[in-house]
Amino acid sequence: MEGSAGCLHTAYSDGPRGRGPTEAWCNMSSANPPSAGAVQAQPLIYEASLGGQGAVVKGNQISQAQAESLRKQGKEVVVCGPDHKANLTLAKQIERNANGSDQLCGPHKNAGPHALPHCHPIGRHPAGHTFYETDKRKAV
Repeated sequence: MEGSAGCLHTAYSDGPRGRGPTEAWCNMSSANPPSAGAVQAQPLIYEASLGGQGAVVKGNQISQAQAESLRKQGKEVVVCGPDHKANLTLAKQIERNANGSDQLCGPHKNAGPHALPHCHPIGRHPAGHTFYETDKRKAV
């Protein structure tokens, strides 16, 4: 975790004298939390295709509306960026908006060592996936 900024957790207190949200940083042994003015890069969305050994190959950068349209047609898209949680959140949102539901799947071993986690509609219709990058697994 050298150089990692860790993650921010928010807890809520509901008691009669509740303090409201309380934030705390974890995994901070070797880094400081980002400053209040720091801007986190937003995830980017790309058309995608499947490559060898499970790799997800990025195509043209697209908007969320374009990604949702492609998913309705059963095409592949991938959400990329440094923030795993933001990538996951956006991938789920794209899939739900496009197809009404989302089922999360980890990378499938039988797809190959470069496979990415993904969402697809419950029932798998239409075909295709909304892949997303993690801190260790990236599209090419």
